[in-house]
Amino acid sequence: MNFDTNLLSRFAGVPELTVRVGFEVKGPANEVGEKVDEVRDGLKDLGPDLGAIGN
Repeated sequence: MNFDTNLLSRFAGVPELTVRVGFEVKGPANEVGEKVDEVRDGLKDLGPDLGAIGN
């Protein structure tokens, strides 16, 4: 399911919509670092303002 398409499309006519996404991962940097980068890249695909998440 595409969260942005299936759920948020209901608000397409609303002038202001704020979505907050958060997650926390603990573990060795070499194990989680690449996966966190993949999630960050996926969030960037949802909108231009999401590129700053986690920086």
